Amino acid sequence: MPKPLVVIDDFSAGLIDDPTIPARSGGQTYDCIDVITTPGSARAELAAEHTGAEIANLDDFINSFTIYDGDGTDRILGITHSTKKVFVRNNSGVFEVGNTNTALTGTALTAGGADIIKFAGKCYCSATEENLVQIDGDALLTASFDDTFKTFTNSDTRHIMREFAGLLCITDGRNIATLDPDHTTFNGTALTLPLGYKAMCIEPFGDFLAIGTKAVVSSANDNVGLEGFAKVFLWDGVSTDASRIIDVGIETGVTAMLTVNNQLYVFTQKKTQPIGVNIHRFNGSAFDIVRTIRSQESGLSSGMGIFANAVMPFNGDILMGTRSISGTALKNGVYALTRPDSNSPFALVLKAKPESADSVAKLNGTIAGALTTFQSNLYVSWNVNDGAGFDEDSVDHIDASSSPYNGAVWESQIYENAAFQRVLAKGVRLVLPPIPAGSVDIAYKLDNAAAWTSLGTITSTNQDDIYYGIYSRFKTIQIQLTFNTSGANTPEVRRIEIY
Repeated sequence: MPKPLVVIDDFSAGLIDDPTIPARSGGQTYDCIDVITTPGSARAELAAEHTGAEIANLDDFINSFTIYDGDGTDRILGITHSTKKVFVRNNSGVFEVGNTNTALTGTALTAGGADIIKFAGKCYCSATEENLVQIDGDALLTASFDDTFKTFTNSDTRHIMREFAGLLCITDGRNIATLDPDHTTFNGTALTLPLGYKAMCIEPFGDFLAIGTKAVVSSANDNVGLEGFAKVFLWDGVSTDASRIIDVGIETGVTAMLTVNNQLYVFTQKKTQPIGVNIHRFNGSAFDIVRTIRSQESGLSSGMGIFANAVMPFNGDILMGTRSISGTALKNGVYALTRPDSNSPFALVLKAKPESADSVAKLNGTIAGALTTFQSNLYVSWNVNDGAGFDEDSVDHIDASSSPYNGAVWESQIYENAAFQRVLAKGVRLVLPPIPAGSVDIAYKLDNAAAWTSLGTITSTNQDDIYYGIYSRFKTIQIQLTFNTSGANTPEVRRIEIY
């Protein structure tokens, strides 16, 4: 057999920032690609899915989930982004409005600012600028809703809630408000940040509450972030001042945070090209950038963001649901930092995308609103909008019975041949176990062409052969694999050889 020009024999590195690095592991696209089930190999990930009945009543995407048992039965509750409605997943799996009100009173929050949480046996939501709402009793249609339970100090567009040190803590402009477990004692200014900083998200971190902020132009409630002034404040829940203030690089603001295995992860909008989302991890003294979710295009003027409740740990992974800002063409969905064990480095992959997003345009316009787990299943709220009138709000789920995603895509790095000498590429060979069902489509690009050229399809009948058909000289080459699944079966690629 001839010697291959390029060999790719490991997929565990995940997405690589620089497309020109000639790596034997990793690539430029991991759309619903599983690298964990068989470490080092690539196969289709389990698909996010729903039925029409499950989402028939949604009129807006859900911004935050909680699990509440006001009637003695655990159910998913969710607060919508702008219609200010509480939806309940009932016994039939359908999301329906959780009380007789069409919407909560007050001004709707924006940019992922609404939240819902179970605290000390009752449920609270922050769906308006003005008030904290209390939900008491049966989680279904008979629940009691107090729209004006407590009044915030600021009429702010973001009220994110977390439980810390026995208190319910809530962001409110430059203030952190607290509610005691007696459901009576409320302090609207338990902590006040320095003038010019706005609390964007909060997260318990050891003995402290971490407060992610952005600096604002003129007032405590201004939504315009100043580049280079993002900070994380650490607060003990008692003092009137923060215990520590930590800079977060050149970022404009912290939009989400997550504590996993006693480590604090911070998510910020990346401003330098190519734009995207930076994932930082606190090393005890400063923040290091772990990975970057980057756009597939350069020169974009807007960006990609993550809502505060669209991050969570799941089966050893760190999940992050993304959204485009100002309709920018970016590939959105639920990304994952994943690895086979705690001693291995993280790989970044796109784990899930909406069942409704059956085109790149729809995926670019998608918003991941919130994530939660319920009865070992993963639930994701979506808004899918392709800018041409298609707009669907849904809640997809992934569970053990889900089928692999049909059409999962992997794309390689861009490989240059030695000293730019034009050599003849003939074909591609895949190394994979016997294919019980399904197939793999192979396509290629030569010399950074704009479009992919189809080479052919690998099935169980030709999986051991070199698939010839390129027969062109090239300076650069890139390979694309599309996984065509069948029921519970997905092909599993372990090695790629380019001849």
